[in-house]
Amino acid sequence: MKPRSGWASALWSPRHDDEQFGVPRTWYASGTVATFFDDVRDIYEREHGRLLAYARSLAPDPVAAEDAVHDAVLGLLKRGRLPDELRPFLFRSIRNAILDHRRRLARTASGNGHKPGTHGDDGLVVAGTVADCLVRLDSDDREVVTLKAYLGLTFLEIAAVLDEPAPTVATRYRRALAKMRARLESP
Repeated sequence: MKPRSGWASALWSPRHDDEQFGVPRTWYASGTVATFFDDVRDIYEREHGRLLAYARSLAPDPVAAEDAVHDAVLGLLKRGRLPDELRPFLFRSIRNAILDHRRRLARTASGNGHKPGTHGDDGLVVAGTVADCLVRLDSDDREVVTLKAYLGLTFLEIAAVLDEPAPTVATRYRRALAKMRARLESP
């Protein structure tokens, strides 16, 4: 295993300050904290790429995307136990963190006289025809396609992330693909 640096190093070093991260001291009394931290560390190392890819699909700012991933993992640590549905929990946490970030930016922008962005206009860089079609989808459809096609979540997992019924998610996915196909086939 490679040496840890930065955020992960500070969190999982033997001398980390538990109060700094809001981790209750009672975990130490139960004797399960080491196993729990190891489990969360393993999840972070295994899923970091997928979680960051999802966050980057929602937030073009790489710092905000990385912060959202870290907020999700920190939320998992504060929770004190692994949820029954781990992947939907992490993706939903990232989604909520990005939406909160967007709302803060919109409030700041409106307070400064700037107009916040609209659907399809959130600063994503286009690199190719399929990516162009994906960026042209509204943000809700783009999110479903990203979760399904790029990150491999099931419709049930996506439904849990978005807090919508699975048939609705499946329909949105099919319609988004049809829109993309139509754009690709048009001259």
